[in-house]
Amino acid sequence: MTSRQYDLVRSKGDRGLARAGRLALRGLAAVWSLVPSLFSIVFCAIGLLLGAVIGAMAAILPTELLSIPAVVISLVVALIPLTLPEMRHVPLRAARLLFFAFVTVELTLPIYLAVTAPGLPFISIIRIFYVGMALTFIFCVAGSTEVRQRIKAAMAAEKPICYALFALFIAFALCVPTSLTPVDSTKSLVGLTMNWWLPFFAAIFVLDNEERQEAFFRIFIYCAMFAVALSCVEYLKQERLFLRLVPASVLERDPIFSDALAKQVFRDGRYRASAHLNVPLSFSEYCSLIFPIALYFTVYGRSFRDRLLGGCGILTTIVGVLTSNSRGGVVGLIAASGIFLVVYSFNAIFRKKGSLVGPVLVVLVPMALSVVPAMMAAFPRVHKMVLGGVEAQNSTDDRYLEWQMAWPRIESRPITGYGLGNSGQIVGYVKSGGGFTVDSYPLTLITETGVLGLAAFYALIAIVLWRCTMAYLRDPNPHSAKAYALVAAFVAFTIQRLALSQTENFTNIFMLLGLFVALQQQLRAAAPAKLAIEPERSLEPTDPSRPVGTVL
Repeated sequence: MTSRQYDLVRSKGDRGLARAGRLALRGLAAVWSLVPSLFSIVFCAIGLLLGAVIGAMAAILPTELLSIPAVVISLVVALIPLTLPEMRHVPLRAARLLFFAFVTVELTLPIYLAVTAPGLPFISIIRIFYVGMALTFIFCVAGSTEVRQRIKAAMAAEKPICYALFALFIAFALCVPTSLTPVDSTKSLVGLTMNWWLPFFAAIFVLDNEERQEAFFRIFIYCAMFAVALSCVEYLKQERLFLRLVPASVLERDPIFSDALAKQVFRDGRYRASAHLNVPLSFSEYCSLIFPIALYFTVYGRSFRDRLLGGCGILTTIVGVLTSNSRGGVVGLIAASGIFLVVYSFNAIFRKKGSLVGPVLVVLVPMALSVVPAMMAAFPRVHKMVLGGVEAQNSTDDRYLEWQMAWPRIESRPITGYGLGNSGQIVGYVKSGGGFTVDSYPLTLITETGVLGLAAFYALIAIVLWRCTMAYLRDPNPHSAKAYALVAAFVAFTIQRLALSQTENFTNIFMLLGLFVALQQQLRAAAPAKLAIEPERSLEPTDPSRPVGTVL
């Protein structure tokens, strides 16, 4: 390849032909500098082609399809920071602070609580913090090679989960070309990418040490305390409190959504609280996710303050599930507790060989797990709380009916489904208040993304459960106990998904996945360091009468 750099410094004997040659090379260098490089030519060609395509789309497409070029322009704008040169300073501290601020508002405020003013659009408070977190994170990634290398190293430490996440994204993307509404499905895919995958990478970036991981877990419990306190007041007053803070003009823009929020939900004569979430089932899922984190602090807290926080978190999340009056939440708590005890028993057996702790737990854990079935058989109220009464049975029958209605449509397009956001229309089940509804996430997945999306999602869940369990059982590092809490949390999440289609807690789920990826990187980095500082074994014989090297 011809270089554009030439040695034009006058040398000794630069006379006659030598000087003429030097001047000729200088002229050629000047001419060559005017010729654009191959990269510049390709970059300009792609830019011109993209501009022509977007302009043609804006001129040809009808008004309702103008969101397609808008999405393309948004993606191009989002990628602009990645072209930035290496920066001397990136906003690391601001990115970390805004990440924790975003986690706090995500766990405590509803999406419909917004800032509005005359002439301004509806701006959610959560979105405001999200934009701040996302922009600072993107600038850190774009402007620092070190940040990119750290994220890459963390993902390399946990390849199975990262591959499964990418496979899930590909399965979602494959359903867009065959969607009944490609524009709406494209919007949904972009929304999922922004709300799920970007917080996942941000969590990997921020939660890279023990201190921030512990702070992340503590924020979950503190926010749960606030949300459950709010749900208790809501349960007593039987009204959604956050609606008082929403201006009437905002509710008038979407009367269907506002009516759904204002509707009082009862089951078996008891009010069902939702706190800051849209439906009671999402709130019970929220509590059952945080319950294992509280158990973690109770068992593995490094101080009395942490153990006290864990105990308060356990009571708080149980109260939250009771105020939501959700069967799924109760089953999720029971399953999370059972998995927590079982995994802890296996860990005691493997780590404390020769100790009686493991065998005792093996005997006691099945006895503890049998308490719930015994109480269900002895007390009808407990049976009703776990399995529900007549209204709960009607809800179960409705879900079976949804599957029956959807199955013929699923068989007609089983591979890639009908596109993101179309499950309600495809299933065709109309709820009592009007509007389509789907009440099972597996049904939503197989209808919208086909078998590919369903298989990718449950493969991800299986890989997460396996990797978290193995990280806890195999790694003697005490920090691995966080993976132990994540196992129980994801079990509760998986159970709740059977009867819940809303994805309000998925941002939290993906941030927890990012935490585990960062945790794996931390554990792998700590293992060689531990081996490096491990003292060498003494060569002194145990028996003073035997010299070194004597065969025993």
